[in-house]
Amino acid sequence: MLVPHRYRNGTYLASKCKQGPHFRVDSTEELITHMVNGHYIRMSNPETRHHRTPRLIHPASIRVEWVS
Repeated sequence: MLVPHRYRNGTYLASKCKQGPHFRVDSTEELITHMVNGHYIRMSNPETRHHRTPRLIHPASIRVEWVS
């Protein structure tokens, strides 16, 4: 399962399109706001054995699941 990719500095990345502009955000709440506005989200799978390169995912392909 892909999840928003969190960079070492604690930020996430959203983008208008694959070429940019790119936006760094500090929280998943901000990230969801960008997604609702049609931005791509950089996502990866931290559960894989080998490092998987983060990819920009189209917002229509993202399903949000709330975990409490």
